[in-house]
Order: sequence, then C-alpha cells, then structure tokens
Amino acid sequence: MLFSLMATGAYPPRDGRRGPPPDPDPSASALGMWVFLLSLGVFFAAMFVLYLVFRSWGEVWPPPGMPAWPKLFWLSTLLLLGASAALHWALRCVRHDGIVMMQRSLVLAGILATGFLVCQVVCWNEFFRWEFSAADRWRLAAFFYFLMILHAAHVVGGGVALWIVLRNSLRGRYSRHHHHPVRNCTMYWHFLDVVWLCMLAAMVF
Repeated sequence: MLFSLMATGAYPPRDGRRGPPPDPDPSASALGMWVFLLSLGVFFAAMFVLYLVFRSWGEVWPPPGMPAWPKLFWLSTLLLLGASAALHWALRCVRHDGIVMMQRSLVLAGILATGFLVCQVVCWNEFFRWEFSAADRWRLAAFFYFLMILHAAHVVGGGVALWIVLRNSLRGRYSRHHHHPVRNCTMYWHFLDVVWLCMLAAMVF
C-alpha cells in the first residue's frame, strides 16, 4: 500500500503534450495515507504497551551494568530528523514550482536516511556485545531489539518509497498541481520521526 501511494504511472497525452495533469482527487490520496499511518500507529502502540508491560516485571530498569548508549545512537536520531526535514522542504518547493530544489532536497533526504541505517547497523553491533543475565537478555532481545529492527524495516520501506518519488521527480512527473506522492512520502517520514522519538522515550528513560 505504501508504494502504491508513492508511485505514479505514465501520463497520457494532454492537448498534444505529455506532462503531469492536475491531481484528479488529492483528498482521496491523503485519506488513504492517513488510514495507512493510523493502522501502523495502532500496531506500534500495541508494541510499546507490550514492551512497557514486560519492562514493569523487572525491579530495576535499565538492568544493572547496562553500558552507556553509543554516541552514534544520538547521531542517527539527528540524521532521521534531518531526512524528514529535507522531505518537508522538498514538498514546500514543489508546491511553489521549485522543481530543481525539490529534486536536490529529495537527494539529501535519501543520503540522510542511508546514514541513519548505517549508524543503526553499527549501534546494533555494539548492542549485541552487552552482557546481562539470561532473563534480562531475553527481555532486551525480545523488545528492545525487536522494536529497533521493526522501525528500521519501516525506514527501509520508506527509503524505497523515497527512491520511487525521486525517480519520478527526475522524470518531470511532479508539479505544483500534481505532487501528492511527495506529500505522502513526507507524511510517512514524519510518522517515522514520531515513532522513533517515542521509542527513545520508552527505552532510554
């Protein structure tokens, strides 16, 4: 569903020319995106509740001896927020027919999103070296790792959608009158920001 909301097909000739026509019904696309994000939000909320329930079973959280968070963990947060900001700027640019600036912003968003995933892989490698008791390790692996990898998987999906939007923008498929895939992609990445910040609040504090 995500990719269908981001992708656009070939445009038919219009008055002897080829180009992006106005959106036939942009409100329907926005509604579809809101429904999609709401369903994801419910899923992540259920995971957070389950995580907090199992976390409450322990007497102390974080477990004794837990190392400091890797510095790249915080850098990855800035990269994710930066990717979302770049997408927001791309949306603003296309709404004012700033096509070149939109394309550059989309490229920057892709670079920042890739940086986020690279930082996460490095952090995971360090997380797996942490040593806890068997019970603590089970809780941490079942929820901490699961939530982070689940979020990263959605970032990968968002990266594919971002690539589709960038490809279509380079083909001249977006304009001030037709840019709902850019808007949907921006909405999705803003959603990933919210989920990530909630994860930080739930796991770090």
